[in-house]
Amino acid sequence: MGLEMKEQIRKYIKDDKLVKKKYLSPSTNIVGDLHKQIIINKEQFKPLQKRNIIFYNSLYSEETTRSKDRQRTADSYLNFYRYPVWIRDAMRTHLLDKIEYNELAPSTLIGYFGGFINLVRFLYTKFDHPLPQYITSQLIEDDFIHWGNENKLSGKNWFTNSVALLNSASKAYPDIWPAISVSQRITKKIKKTHYKLGLGRMEYHQECVGRSIPENVLSKLVNCSSQLPDPLSAVFTLALAIGSRSEDSHAILFDCLTEDPYDDKFMLLLFWQNKVNKWNTKPLLKTDPMHKRLIETIQDQQKLVKKTHNKATKYLFPTFNGESESFIIPSWSREEIRKLIVKNNILDSAGNLYKFGWHQLRHHRGTEMAEQGHDIVTIMMELGHTAPDMAANYINKRLQLKKKALMEKGGGRFYTIEGEVDDKIGDLLIRKEQLAATRVCGGACALPGQISTWCHHANACFTCKHFRADEKDVSYFQSERIQLLDLVGEQGNEFNEQLNQGHKRMADIVMKRQSKNKETIKSLDNIIQAIDGKGSYKGRDEKVLKDIEI
Repeated sequence: MGLEMKEQIRKYIKDDKLVKKKYLSPSTNIVGDLHKQIIINKEQFKPLQKRNIIFYNSLYSEETTRSKDRQRTADSYLNFYRYPVWIRDAMRTHLLDKIEYNELAPSTLIGYFGGFINLVRFLYTKFDHPLPQYITSQLIEDDFIHWGNENKLSGKNWFTNSVALLNSASKAYPDIWPAISVSQRITKKIKKTHYKLGLGRMEYHQECVGRSIPENVLSKLVNCSSQLPDPLSAVFTLALAIGSRSEDSHAILFDCLTEDPYDDKFMLLLFWQNKVNKWNTKPLLKTDPMHKRLIETIQDQQKLVKKTHNKATKYLFPTFNGESESFIIPSWSREEIRKLIVKNNILDSAGNLYKFGWHQLRHHRGTEMAEQGHDIVTIMMELGHTAPDMAANYINKRLQLKKKALMEKGGGRFYTIEGEVDDKIGDLLIRKEQLAATRVCGGACALPGQISTWCHHANACFTCKHFRADEKDVSYFQSERIQLLDLVGEQGNEFNEQLNQGHKRMADIVMKRQSKNKETIKSLDNIIQAIDGKGSYKGRDEKVLKDIEI
């Protein structure tokens, strides 16, 4: 009698369309599984340095990497039986050494491990029975690179990782593996696989610097994010606000948010960065609109988890397999967002359905911080990079940033007396061939050049619609405001004195002067509040995160 297999239905995106597929649960080959398990178990009796099957749990600590929780019901392992005998010891020693020094995280281990197959395949094209002693510097520098280019291997890691393995092997086993000397400059001979698509150097450059999610796509995703299944709207908000790697956003701990013990104006968001093996602490200013929304998002998710599971879980976005807790995986959430894109017909600039990936939000955060004026070291710390040059790769929209820097040459952001931003005044100030805008005390005068020889305001710039305040002169405006407040008080006393003495005309003159000074104070208040707001002003600039509905 045959076994009944349950019918399953899976929904997924294929060729920019939502596809439904029915299939039967697979049957199990019991004999094959038992044989496989015997081999795996037998390997575990060997010392770690001799095993051909090494479990991730033998390499990493649960406390720092979340590896046990991520693996759920199946335990991941490295299978050295995939490689020929002559290279196994060298690979094993090399990998264990990198893991010991925290240079290889679980999320990148399988890719790093599998990449050495290219070196093995190359050597088998050169020799019927490859051996370490056949390897020379010239073989690697010339033939290996040529083979990789011919096979259109992408990136450079297939070459640089192989060279690192060979150098490590020669040090660990000098009697077996020869020492090679390969120049770092040789990597310039590796062809860029992007060019094979016919993009050319110009298009390749544009592709590299345009990896941030477009603003129009982001706005549409934000507007319809409430349609996502729980808790993906909260995950999206979190990833957008902190620019963390996809797994780090999904695996954030339940108790990630705490009060700052040294400053009650802040809360601290603590999350683990798995790739670099470090904790990252992000201060959240309670009065900042974006930070306030992020704090509320986390607190609402904590309440939802307690209501659902009747307890505080380990992870903020938990999932359970029996009693075993894990966290929702990025591949599932990415697929759900792609379904949302299909449902709402969200298109890219070419008119195709936008291909969403979590990493694009990371590029968005790096670019956003650059636009806000943060230096590269701050961006590096925010994104969890170990070097500034790596952080620089996550700053996109290079041309727009260069324009912004040019417009702000000689000053910062400029404000009208109503407290709105004027993005054009910086451009006018740098035009030397014509008198388009003129520097005045505390900012700039935008009075049209053709009538700039006269001014009916007679230096009363703070009440003039043509005045543009420079944000770098905030201390000047604060000083002027204090003096004007004192002057308004004195004028109030003078008005009463003139009125008591029967000098009505003089009292009217003093009152008009006081009224003008009060108007000036109001303008200064608008300017100072706008500058101190650092983007929370009511002007033409809007931040997309402010429109997120939690």
